[in-house]
Amino acid sequence: MVLHPISNSAFEAASSISAWQAVEKTQKCGSRDWWVITQPDHAALAGDLAGLLNYPLFPQLSTEVLRAISAHDAGWAQFDSRSDTGRRPVSFLEIRPAEFLIAWTVSIDAAASIGAVGGLIVSGHFQRLARTRLELNRDRAEDIQRVQNFLLHESRREKTLMQRAGVSSQQVSELTDVLQFCDLVSLYLCCGSRDPVVFPQRFGETTISASRDGDVLTFEPAIFGSGASLGVSARRYPGAQAGTLPFLLG
Repeated sequence: MVLHPISNSAFEAASSISAWQAVEKTQKCGSRDWWVITQPDHAALAGDLAGLLNYPLFPQLSTEVLRAISAHDAGWAQFDSRSDTGRRPVSFLEIRPAEFLIAWTVSIDAAASIGAVGGLIVSGHFQRLARTRLELNRDRAEDIQRVQNFLLHESRREKTLMQRAGVSSQQVSELTDVLQFCDLVSLYLCCGSRDPVVFPQRFGETTISASRDGDVLTFEPAIFGSGASLGVSARRYPGAQAGTLPFLLG
């Protein structure tokens, strides 16, 4: 689950930080209560964001790609049902490799059932995350082996899907960048951070930043055209109050 702390002690950054840093900060900070968003709902928001992109540097996104982005965390559903550790809900960042690798694999299976290109970009997304995980060198030997086995399996799957996809490796890489960008924008929105941020993905030579202007999240450059309004389903914790978190994009 993605945690959106309602009452927390995290300070708002005075200058831009990385979007991942902003997300991680909210997942670790203390709070008395939270909104919690399931991974599939967060992924659906990422798909909505992808469908709203309106800037010439982004590649054209097919219906298949949009559906794959919306489904890219489908495998997390079985783990989002857990509620808490006794004090707080469990963030997706706290899930161990033995479990998140299952979630990743099921998610890729779901995307591949939509189409070969969808499977490729979701597999590419999680392969990138797996390589980053190995670079951090913080897991036990058995978990490192699990991640390495996952990469081997996905490398083989990738070769099979490429034979059916009808696209180049460069196109797959560019579409994977779009997925990862929309994924991170969605996480940033869901977690409730108010820090001004810079996103790591580059499109052409363009770096994208975002900051809060009241209730509006303003992007530079204006990648959503004249703006948009959307939302994500959430549940209050403690308790079970359901709601929708609204977002305004500028």
